[in-house]
Amino acid sequence: MSLMRLKSAVDAHLSNANVTCDQLAAAAGISVRYANQLLDPEKTSLQRLLFSRRIAKCQEALADPTQTHRQISDIAYSWGFGDVSHFGRLFKAVTGVTPRAYRKQALETAEAPR
Repeated sequence: MSLMRLKSAVDAHLSNANVTCDQLAAAAGISVRYANQLLDPEKTSLQRLLFSRRIAKCQEALADPTQTHRQISDIAYSWGFGDVSHFGRLFKAVTGVTPRAYRKQALETAEAPR
């Protein structure tokens, strides 16, 4: 139950670039230490959970043909990343490609005839 509350709190604050782990844990009614203990079986931490959920939202936006008019930096900022270069490094570490390359591949795949 606490884990579900924690993940809900993270999801509710994804776009807040200033949210802290302390605030996320408090929103779930638990301590940061307990939050990290709950996430340990998933081999993650509260900070990594926050970043991975933000990256996933950015991936969705970058792959969405209706959002091609948005700059990559705008998408990163809208999902709580305050620093575009940090976002780019983290995105590449998670996906293996840059945000620009990811968008290009995703849109080419979407346009490919079936």
